Amino acid sequence: EKLKNKHEITIFINGEEKEVTKEKISYEEVIRLAFGHYEDNDSINYTVIYFKGNMKNQMVFLLKGQVVMVKKGMRINVTRTNKS
Repeated sequence: EKLKNKHEITIFINGEEKEVTKEKISYEEVIRLAFGHYEDNDSINYTVIYFKGNMKNQMVFLLKGQVVMVKKGMRINVTRTNKS
């Protein structure tokens, strides 16, 4: 049986340091780390942009249903807006 690696990787979400133990993180997981919960409904819109991922210094949108490889020191910005 393969032992699981519990090594923590430091990333920054909305400027706050977060520790993750997975090599990939999903759109929903990023939002939970940013706001403490994820609301999946039509009245709330989330925008997730990450930096220092696999695309070097480019800004990349992370969309619902997608995952991104976690890299030490990567920065993720998450905004939440209510549709009116």
